[in-house]
Amino acid sequence: MAEPDLPISHLPSAPEHEAGLRELAESYSNETKKEVLAGVSAWLHGPDFMDVLRPGMFDLAADDMEIFVTAELPAYLEWKFEPEAVKSMKMPVQVIYAENTVKMSKETVDVMGHWNSQIPMIQIPGATHFFPLTHPKETAKAIADFVVAAESSY
Repeated sequence: MAEPDLPISHLPSAPEHEAGLRELAESYSNETKKEVLAGVSAWLHGPDFMDVLRPGMFDLAADDMEIFVTAELPAYLEWKFEPEAVKSMKMPVQVIYAENTVKMSKETVDVMGHWNSQIPMIQIPGATHFFPLTHPKETAKAIADFVVAAESSY
């Protein structure tokens, strides 16, 4: 899992994150899709986020903002996922996350690790949430190492 989410209710700073996501949804009605996406992208990566994106990627993502704001975000805010589900995972699972990720993602890694200490938590040094784009070799190595280890455990 690459910087997975958990229901906000399980995170220590839940009220702060819920307020921020609701503010994001509200900004969607007052700003263009590209303005909203630029704000989210800067939050996830920093002000140079456009340097990371391939040509056309920003426009495609902006086109998908309506789906994110009107369907995915409301569903995420209502999502229920309990510790027992993480504790009882039978399949091999690994979490990959960025060193310089947002607070919400760091809290998710901490909570998941607390719920199931058997899940490897692999940090990509120096990276942000956009680590698959900015650190593809490190990401690929983390995935490959995990697959080899998981395969040998069967």
